Amino acid sequence: MTDLFFPSEAPSATEMRLILSTRYYPIESPRDDFFDIRVYGREVGATTGENITLPKYYWDHLRRFLWRHDLYMHLYDEAFTGVRLPPNLRSLIKRYIQYMDAVAEGLLTTAGNRKGDVNYRSYLFNMYLVVDSLVGRHEYDVVSRWAMEHPDIILECTNIDDIGECHVLRNGYDMLNLVPLQTGKTFMRPRIALIPSGQGLSTRSALPR
Repeated sequence: MTDLFFPSEAPSATEMRLILSTRYYPIESPRDDFFDIRVYGREVGATTGENITLPKYYWDHLRRFLWRHDLYMHLYDEAFTGVRLPPNLRSLIKRYIQYMDAVAEGLLTTAGNRKGDVNYRSYLFNMYLVVDSLVGRHEYDVVSRWAMEHPDIILECTNIDDIGECHVLRNGYDMLNLVPLQTGKTFMRPRIALIPSGQGLSTRSALPR
């Protein structure tokens, strides 16, 4: 269960520097059944090795995942956003960054050893998708409480393919295209977008509920 891996404490400054020094970018592949992930070193400004090949099954899922991971890293960078986060929220964001980095590393490390396997599936990453779609958060206490309230749904036995599209946030935004699904709302498009609320800008709707 992915929530078992969710850190109970925020990572140290050294751990955060290591995580923030790496970015993952999905890129199209000339092969119809696959796509590539380019690992990019932020500090050195160059790729850090060979591209990692994944089956096209994960194309949309991983783009949404990496968009959110990148969003959290930008929100953590207060110098970039100009937004000072409350200590508790900043700590939670750091925990999500570390958690998602571990999930991504698990997916990509195994995929790197199974190049050309169109049937490759990551149980850990698929469980992340299931929890994210049904629960909406990944902290251990939150997932445990949700499981107690929904005894008829066993998350570990749920297939992400049976859930359907899960890229639409409950507040009506498309995580993939970064555009509002409802009309009449202003939406910023800086390098990373902040989700608008009724009173100026808010990070609330972009974060776990």
